[in-house]
Amino acid sequence: KGQPPGVTVIQLPTTLVAKLIAADAQTPGALVSASDGSVPVGTRVVTLQANNPDPTYPPNTGAVVVQPPTGKSITPSTNVTYTFSGFNTLLPEVASFSPTSGTAGAQQVTITGGNFGYQSNGAFVPAVLSVTFNGIPVAANEVTVNSDTSLTVTVPPGATSGKIAVRSAAGTGYSATDFTIGVNNTPSGPNAAFVGALYHDVLGRTADAPGLAGWVALLKAGETRLQVATDFEESPESLGREVDQLYARFLHRAADPAGRAFFVNQLIAGANTEELAIEFLTSPEYQLTHASDSDYIVGLYADVLGRAPDAAGLAGWQAAAAGLSRAALAQAFVYSPEADQDQVSQDYENYLGRAPDPAGLAYWVQALESGQSSEQVAEAILASDEYFARAGS
Repeated sequence: KGQPPGVTVIQLPTTLVAKLIAADAQTPGALVSASDGSVPVGTRVVTLQANNPDPTYPPNTGAVVVQPPTGKSITPSTNVTYTFSGFNTLLPEVASFSPTSGTAGAQQVTITGGNFGYQSNGAFVPAVLSVTFNGIPVAANEVTVNSDTSLTVTVPPGATSGKIAVRSAAGTGYSATDFTIGVNNTPSGPNAAFVGALYHDVLGRTADAPGLAGWVALLKAGETRLQVATDFEESPESLGREVDQLYARFLHRAADPAGRAFFVNQLIAGANTEELAIEFLTSPEYQLTHASDSDYIVGLYADVLGRAPDAAGLAGWQAAAAGLSRAALAQAFVYSPEADQDQVSQDYENYLGRAPDPAGLAYWVQALESGQSSEQVAEAILASDEYFARAGS
């Protein structure tokens, strides 16, 4: 009762099942044969129960659950002798692993071998119960059985150099060579904190180890914080995020791959975000949803300034619209003092975690009105002493 399909239960006296279990710790997976030929070649033990709770079993009877090869079946017999052999047949095999060294608590390792799982009714069933590095167990949620021959784990905290062991119900398989625990060479200190903050604030992700080490090395070699901040802000990864934000802000949708690539290439070629904003606002797609002059002006208030129009402002722009092109209207909003103030305030919140002080707001708005791009202002704030100190706090 309660057994998976495709298996057969052989009833044996409890004492005999106990002897099977004691005979070899890797009994599950053993080959089974019968003296009368009723068990097909290749049948294996699935599990052993010294005492079976099924009330239909005779007293003092245990269960040996076996599974024949696909397409074969077993006809239970009486007065037959069963033979169990090949106890270690399904023992997990650790043939290799990559990488062969790494940091405890961080390094992901792919282990290649065999008997990490099995097929049941056409579905793969993982068989790995645990993985250890020199006796230190990997957390269960850090073990992923990819297939019968591959599994991925994260080296556990506290692990030391030594053998990798993979355990299943059939027993434990060990690597022939040691996994080497290396020294953690992750950079630390104020420069590392600064670079990590740039990854988070500009790229929206955690720093990868090679990138963190590389940028810290450049700072140590003499590159300025402004140069590093500029490299981050003008990287293809950052520019792609900027384009994604423009699509969401003005077209209210995700960027399509072709459009995204087109606008990223424009930024790489020297265009700035304000120029792209005007392109979006004068695009057929945007104008299709803002057909009348009134709708267009209301859209500019909402999408550029982030607010509803005031009555006087709306009336003034509606009167001016008759003599202005859509491009001229979009440019007037994008380069307006209010838009500049909003941009500076957003940079302060995003990078310094506070609202701008009056002097700082006036200074950076004047910089924008004097021709600096929003990217240049952001880069200067990212390179500031305040940002550097905040990153290290």
